[in-house]
Amino acid sequence: MSKELYEVSGSPAEIEKQLEAIRQEMAQTVNDLSDRVKPAALAEGAKAAANEKVANVKATVNSTVEGAKAGDRVAQRNLAIAGAATVAVVGLIAWRIFR
Repeated sequence: MSKELYEVSGSPAEIEKQLEAIRQEMAQTVNDLSDRVKPAALAEGAKAAANEKVANVKATVNSTVEGAKAGDRVAQRNLAIAGAATVAVVGLIAWRIFR
């Protein structure tokens, strides 16, 4: 969206032609804005962002696992912490369910 001012000048026929061009441009801008806020478009954007985030996490986990396999102590420690946290969360959920 530009914030330009429109200069309309000339004969009445030219002014009318210029105004029609401005109307068409404004109508296209309104249509573009409408398309951006449609729920389907917003959902598609959120889906794409979530898929990208999942792909990044997956790549990080794969890299950490490969590093741990290769003997990287930091990667091994990170996997141990993640495993312990997973066990703790599952334990808390089980405790809440069966108490």
